[in-house]
Amino acid sequence: AARWREAKRLQTLHTYDLLGSAPEPIFDEITKLASQICDVPFALIELMGETGSWIKSMTGDLPVAEIARHNAFSRLVVDTAEPLEIADAPHDLRFHHDPLVTGNPRIRFYSGVPLLAPNGHVLGALSVVHTQPNVLTAAQRAGLHQLSDVVVRLFESRRHEETATWLGDILDESLNEIVVIDAATRQILYANEGARRNLGHGLDELTALRSTDLIVDWTE
Repeated sequence: AARWREAKRLQTLHTYDLLGSAPEPIFDEITKLASQICDVPFALIELMGETGSWIKSMTGDLPVAEIARHNAFSRLVVDTAEPLEIADAPHDLRFHHDPLVTGNPRIRFYSGVPLLAPNGHVLGALSVVHTQPNVLTAAQRAGLHQLSDVVVRLFESRRHEETATWLGDILDESLNEIVVIDAATRQILYANEGARRNLGHGLDELTALRSTDLIVDWTE
């Protein structure tokens, strides 16, 4: 059964014609956002082929272009179709001997969410990585999940040869309210239409603010 599921998963992945495809700026925008939201130096869109994890987009200079499947943290995301978070890899029995942990780039923290095709098969993972131990907040995890949905929507539009030129167009169509905040400065980087409507501000007004400017003191 497992072999059959993997064959079907790979068949689904190949219908997108993504493995080995040219870099696309819109996916680089997403990994940059993931890096900013999660306050980590590295973010990747990984597609799990038969033998390894192929990187569609990367933010940060990880010294890898493709990761052997047995060494890829994202293999567990693909195999379980569930998010995975490793707070400190050298102290995790599943990964403490992994060459990406014991050697370059000496990964300590990993968090990945599955890229789920509409038919339920996992194409790969949206992953964030740090060389220091880390734990994501609930808001950061939610942001990573939202971005993974956007990645799959872009894959779908690409497969159907629709034009998707700006990430904001995709985010604005989301049913969720999305606000992207720089974790270091708390500056608001982006708010989609649902969030702008709820907050009562335009995008230009919001990007001039920090997240703390939106906090209301209900005791007054």
